Amino acid sequence: MSSATMLLFALAAAGGALWVACRGWRTRSWSDGAFFVAMGSWAVLGAVSSLWPFELPGATGHVLQTALLQLTLLGVEAFLLLSAGVWSQWVCLAWLVHAAFSALYAVACVLDWHDAQARVALLAINVGFFVAMALVLAGQAWQLGSAQAWALLLVALPVGVVLLADMPISNRHMPLISPLQPLVGLELFVLWLALQRDRRGSGTSMNREDELYGRLIQDLHDGVGSRLTCIAAALEQGTPQQRGTAAQLQQCLVELKLLIDGARTEGSVVAHLANLRYRAQPLLNVAGIALHWDVEPSEQLESVQGDAATQVLRIAQEALANAIRHSGGRAVKVCCRALSSPAALLLEVYDDGRGLPFPTGSAWVESHWAHGKGLGGMRSRAVRLGGTLQLDSLPGEGTCVRLQVPIGGAMPPPGPSGRWFLPRKRTAGH
Repeated sequence: MSSATMLLFALAAAGGALWVACRGWRTRSWSDGAFFVAMGSWAVLGAVSSLWPFELPGATGHVLQTALLQLTLLGVEAFLLLSAGVWSQWVCLAWLVHAAFSALYAVACVLDWHDAQARVALLAINVGFFVAMALVLAGQAWQLGSAQAWALLLVALPVGVVLLADMPISNRHMPLISPLQPLVGLELFVLWLALQRDRRGSGTSMNREDELYGRLIQDLHDGVGSRLTCIAAALEQGTPQQRGTAAQLQQCLVELKLLIDGARTEGSVVAHLANLRYRAQPLLNVAGIALHWDVEPSEQLESVQGDAATQVLRIAQEALANAIRHSGGRAVKVCCRALSSPAALLLEVYDDGRGLPFPTGSAWVESHWAHGKGLGGMRSRAVRLGGTLQLDSLPGEGTCVRLQVPIGGAMPPPGPSGRWFLPRKRTAGH
């Protein structure tokens, strides 16, 4: 490839990188930022290679060449891992260690500390991290089976091989970059465009579904909700039996409002739980159950929004409804707070009622975990969130439902059934 052609590739890559950087700054996208680092470094490398086709002379030249390749490699790794959705605290730590070794190599070259050994060591570290990243992406692709996951893996393999092959490991006179380097920029940019198109398509589909769902919920509120209110108001003036029916209708109306509130995905989990408290209070008053509320608002909890917040609300709603309908207790406590290590949301709902008819772990409870709509539904939601659901109950000693959901990172995987049982119960007064 001629120097002029390589320079055109570099200028195009630089323009694309700047465009993505401006877009990523507006959207606060970390993956766009990583893409900018990768493409920007690659563009500078291409521009330099169009002026100096062979390796740059001296220690400064080696450091510059390796630094540009290393920045490109680090940016590519971060972009692929972020796009795959596997970026966690441990992955971030490993990536930072990789970046630290890159900086250490630059210092070693400048100070002329065993330059040859440092090059080989850096290449070994690069190969090790790249192989680990490829295995993570392969596992993700095998597990999900989606076209996006396989595309990320298929782009990672050739791009990584080309970048690693161009790492200078000796002082021999060789081309600055291989003829395959332009494919690196081209593949990365095509992959980024494909990911953006997929995200826009998903967003449009979700917006349409949300609009239709919102209309359905509004019709349900204005139609069925209004009719239930009118019927309950009319029955309250009748016989004792009719007043009892009116009370049941009021309970149905409250549950309907909870369902409608939960359908609104905007807002954090703190806002959802506050609304649950407001809606459930009339039912608790009728049942004669005292509510102890212990929700600690924090920045971590406020970050739990969207579908995750809705799923947590559903679990809290089901646990609270079970306590009202079946516990026979006099008090129920709802606790929610953020844990620091690991970063997770902790939700607890426990009562001082009669408890389950059989101890947790018994065949009766196992059957309800597998087939019951209440317990089974809560368990399914917890698994969907990547969290754990714990149930603790003894006959006559109350019930505790405990949910732990990761915030911005992974948690240890659950057991085969997706939940744990607590060894001891907790009373509603503690």
